[in-house]
Amino acid sequence: MAKPRRRRYTDADRASALAALDANEGNLSKTSRNLGIAVSTLQRWIKDRAADLSDLRKEKKADLADKLEHVAHKLVDAMPEKLSEATLQQVATSLGITIDKLRLLREESTAIEEVRTSDAKQRLVDRLKKLHESPPEADSS
Repeated sequence: MAKPRRRRYTDADRASALAALDANEGNLSKTSRNLGIAVSTLQRWIKDRAADLSDLRKEKKADLADKLEHVAHKLVDAMPEKLSEATLQQVATSLGITIDKLRLLREESTAIEEVRTSDAKQRLVDRLKKLHESPPEADSS
């Protein structure tokens, strides 16, 4: 029986995988499942190649963060349409996860240190509540 061919990974593949690992907060199992790369392979790359790939890894993290930001904007744009199909909680949770991963990739804090409500943010919250809670207008005929 022939031995299966060993998969070859480029430096870009390795850097992308390490960027995904960063987005998953260092969770090797999750990253392994998502990418189809063995945990032991990821561990070896962290140990042996992380320093060699640091610049490329930063570039891949930035690319992934930009893609996630694009997804976040699409989610915000889709919220009004999706309110009838999904709960506000489902759409808001998707947005929250996307923003959280984006912030992780940009090495920004994801901790909520204090609650600050700007006027613009409060108007958005009020508008979303109104859209979600307002009953359909009754027919006046």
